[in-house]
Amino acid sequence: MKVFDKLSKKALFLMFEDGRKDTVLFTEKLLEKLNYQATILTYGEKFKRDDQKIISAKDLRKLQKEGFWELGTNGYRLSYINCYDRYKHFLGQLDSREFVEIKQYIGRNYNHYLMDYIRDKDGMPVETTKEMQKRIKRDYQLMDQVDKKQVGAVPDLYCIMHSNTSSYGDNANVSSANAASLEKMFKLNGNREGFSYNNRKSSPYDLTRLQLQAWWYTNHLLMRVKDDLPASRLKSRSRSSSSRAASAAAKNGSWSKGRRNSNRI
Repeated sequence: MKVFDKLSKKALFLMFEDGRKDTVLFTEKLLEKLNYQATILTYGEKFKRDDQKIISAKDLRKLQKEGFWELGTNGYRLSYINCYDRYKHFLGQLDSREFVEIKQYIGRNYNHYLMDYIRDKDGMPVETTKEMQKRIKRDYQLMDQVDKKQVGAVPDLYCIMHSNTSSYGDNANVSSANAASLEKMFKLNGNREGFSYNNRKSSPYDLTRLQLQAWWYTNHLLMRVKDDLPASRLKSRSRSSSSRAASAAAKNGSWSKGRRNSNRI
């Protein structure tokens, strides 16, 4: 893919999502010291709010000029749909603040705004396919308008919230609705989480990233990255094959290198 042509054989893409001010506070000096560049992502709707934790559009423009930061986007909004609490009470749609306030009572039964039809308490869609397509297209239009106005352009990088599949949603119609705008507006899309390795054959719209946890030690991170590399995965498969072969041999009563062999006399 042309988008990867300028990359070295070993390239690290460092991203900071959600656009928090403390990201810049704790990271900028390290980037300067190491002469490294990172990408910071935020939500378009955050530019309209006076949120002291989120970096402003003015500060983002300043960071771009300093040369150690590039801009990306997590989309227009961080919003949740089809939410239930852990007691199976239907909550409907929640914005990010509402979600955080009651997060301790919410289980895993919810979805992100662009990932599904909006549904009722019984899981039935309350919008037609055309209405869903219009809603999703509108979100990309808002993203385009806000980014161009506030930071001068739509970033090349998008990380859709939150797919983790080979498509752009939990439903084929929803995925198609996202694809219609996403692949026109952006050059890259972070579509998966939990695995750190992409290669030149990876689709630029189906990239994976590893989201670090605050409690990880440096060594834990390095081991996770190493385990994701092709050489480590090949060794892991080889060990697994050897282990399965040894288990089968033991089960059949056959051992090599002078050990027990049931066929011996």
